[in-house]
Amino acid sequence: LTIKIHHKCIFRKTFCLLDPCEKGQTDALGNMSKQAREDVTASAQHALRLLAFRQIHKVLGMGSLPVSKAGARNRKRRRDGSDTGEGETDGKKDKKDDSHDP
Repeated sequence: LTIKIHHKCIFRKTFCLLDPCEKGQTDALGNMSKQAREDVTASAQHALRLLAFRQIHKVLGMGSLPVSKAGARNRKRRRDGSDTGEGETDGKKDKKDDSHDP
């Protein structure tokens, strides 16, 4: 469940945030002061920044997650082990032209 809240929306008097856990329409921000709303906004923005920089463990209050090996799989594949001849120093291979087969 993701709820996007813009800080300008929270500070309008007509805005309400419906509590998804309640059966009726209950405003979750109804009894919060302006300072409390600002604190919630700042905390949410900080959590989003941490998530954007892959630091979810700090948001959850737990130890850092192990480094995944997915980064190693996304690398470019290695050049084949054959010796490179002259003219192939930049790693590019010439295309074979099959257009003049009999």
